[in-house]
Amino acid sequence: MPELDDFLETGNTRNETTFIVAHPILKGTSGYSGYSGYSGYSGKDGSIGFDGESGYSGISGFSGIGLITKGLWIDSVQYDLNDIVTYQGNAWLSLAYNNIGNTPAEGSLWTLFSAQGASGWSGYSGLPGTGLITRGPWAIGTTYDLNDLVTYFGSAWLCLQYNNIGNTPTENSWWTLFSAQGTAGESGYSGTSGYSGIKGSDGSSGYSGISGYSGRDGMNTDHALLSNLEYINSGHSGFQKELIWDQDYTTYLIEHP
Repeated sequence: MPELDDFLETGNTRNETTFIVAHPILKGTSGYSGYSGYSGYSGKDGSIGFDGESGYSGISGFSGIGLITKGLWIDSVQYDLNDIVTYQGNAWLSLAYNNIGNTPAEGSLWTLFSAQGASGWSGYSGLPGTGLITRGPWAIGTTYDLNDLVTYFGSAWLCLQYNNIGNTPTENSWWTLFSAQGTAGESGYSGTSGYSGIKGSDGSSGYSGISGYSGRDGMNTDHALLSNLEYINSGHSGFQKELIWDQDYTTYLIEHP
């Protein structure tokens, strides 16, 4: 019987036997891709089209709510719809008109608008401050030390050194101005006059004064004729002088025939 290998090598067939010879087909690996060609030139821009018709206007939105801030809530103040107050750190919105005397809380009259925020972090402690010592009015014989404060002609002065004695406060190496004297304020309005006080009670009677000296004894008559009177030359010969006095002891000298 013929061998298959004979036919594979010669490729011949015989009449009495027919062989179909099939060589196995092996697939090779793909080749490398070719280089891409250059891009073609861009075409010319087309003509601008006609504008389209405008669309219909949208429906207007609802009007916004006007909120009015009214500060801290006060029991005696009347609040109206959409008023906002603060109470214990929170913001509250009034839900009604004529809202008076109603403490903000969730209900038909108030609603919470914004809650109080959490406390922030504590800040860093500041640097130690300078200790100032007030020493009153400046005195020439007093010893002042660093950071002592004195007053002089209405202004406050800060001492810049230790053992500062006898140095008048002015801008120098010993003193510096800490606070200048303020300007004089305007005179106040005169107050209204007060009501008259109630009349006091009568004082006690004073002590009786010392009695005066007794006067000289008076004469027993309202007038007296002077003895041994001489006639005067007054143009009335034969007239004599007479001394009289009245109740006030005024003395008169008269003359008569």
